[in-house]
Amino acid sequence: MSLAVKSAVLLSALTVVAVVTYLLRIVYFRRRARLTSRPVLEQTVILGFSVAFYANIVLCLPYIANPYYWGYWLARLVLPSLVGFVFIGFVFLDEYVRSRWVHLVVVGYAVAQAMLHLSFLWPRGP
Repeated sequence: MSLAVKSAVLLSALTVVAVVTYLLRIVYFRRRARLTSRPVLEQTVILGFSVAFYANIVLCLPYIANPYYWGYWLARLVLPSLVGFVFIGFVFLDEYVRSRWVHLVVVGYAVAQAMLHLSFLWPRGP
């Protein structure tokens, strides 16, 4: 599992940069009252739902006794927000990087990451 976490740092960094960039971009467009273009609206909706799903779990953690014991670490609770954040990361990459080779490298990286995570689903011998 440590290999999966260490190799996913690059994807996590991309996602953090994309989420912060799009949050700032949404604030900028909102101040200019130009939030009517279709791509900005779509990004706002996806980012809004992702932040809401994430905040719903994370902001409640300090008020819950023994959150790990009661299952608040489960992936099913944070997976909707993480999928939205990763989607925003790929949209960010598609919008700002025009090189086809970079896109192919990222797809290869994502497939390798998925295969690594899938390898943990099969039980190993004794």
